[in-house]
Amino acid sequence: MSERAMPAAPRDPGWAAGSTLLVTGAGAGIGAAVCRAFTLAGGEVINLGRSPARGPGVRNHLVDLGDAEAVDAVLAELDRAGTPVRYLVNNASLRQTRSLDGADRAHWRETFEVNLFTPMELCRTVGGRLPSGGAIVNVTSGAARHLSAGTAAYAASQAALEAASTVLARELAERGVRVNTVAPGPTDTPGLRRAVDSGQSLDETRLAERIPLRRLGQAEEIAAVIMFLLSPASGFVTGQVLPANGGL
Repeated sequence: MSERAMPAAPRDPGWAAGSTLLVTGAGAGIGAAVCRAFTLAGGEVINLGRSPARGPGVRNHLVDLGDAEAVDAVLAELDRAGTPVRYLVNNASLRQTRSLDGADRAHWRETFEVNLFTPMELCRTVGGRLPSGGAIVNVTSGAARHLSAGTAAYAASQAALEAASTVLARELAERGVRVNTVAPGPTDTPGLRRAVDSGQSLDETRLAERIPLRRLGQAEEIAAVIMFLLSPASGFVTGQVLPANGGL
């Protein structure tokens, strides 16, 4: 292709203006940072989760993402309203540390309901109607590769979501919809602090010692990666898993 025919890379800082993003778990942590970044870029956000997101341009639908019937009811409501969603971020997840003896079927079902089944249902019902140029980002975890005792269900659900996302990227590519995954490493969020307090995670200092950059990630840093994958600046990127983990 000649230089004259080569299309310019789309870098419009106002790409989100007038668009709607549906994000799960925008009440705190990475989801809240994504919500702030997207609304600052001029877009509107629909938050699905148990905690409300705050700020102008935000609509909350409070729902337990592990309750399939409640989630279906919200999706039906959005469908009836004809809400023109252009971007989808599946951010919410459930992490509970259980040993093999304690990881019964109920534990596995609950973990997969929140971490895999609901995100894929959103990909099917919302992502399946995104217009050309739309994008999906599924947020998983470095736990899918850096395995710890007691996290079998969590790690398996995250690995399954990454695999499903890559397949979905191929299915939606012909419609001009991109699907990518972000896999954060240890990030300073309320969820991590609760895990530390409950003994389900190492403390912040010991976690930071394992990371080449010698610090935890910040929610805003992960949100910036997600925003990049939603934006036209990543228009030729799909089907990828992008670790954001300080070199871990």
